[in-house]
Amino acid sequence: MTSALRHAVRRLARTPSFTLSALAALALGIGGNAAVFSAVYAALLRPFPYPEAERLYMVHEAVPLAAVPSTQTAKPPDGAAIVRITGQATLMKLPE
Repeated sequence: MTSALRHAVRRLARTPSFTLSALAALALGIGGNAAVFSAVYAALLRPFPYPEAERLYMVHEAVPLAAVPSTQTAKPPDGAAIVRITGQATLMKLPE
């Protein structure tokens, strides 16, 4: 085992350009893998930092397409709309 390792080091020392390019490729591959895994973990795998996160809901209001001009962007519902939506909701439970 040690003779094979010594032989490999000698071969790599003879061709420094190949050695540097191989090390650069390894470094880029490992770094890219770590970056992608960190992004996937942060976006998809890590649980929400809220207690009882499974009870979070997104409140939105359906507006007919003809009612919204093409130059206007959709806005979140205002307070009156939220009261109206929660009055119609069957799954939403308000804190007491």
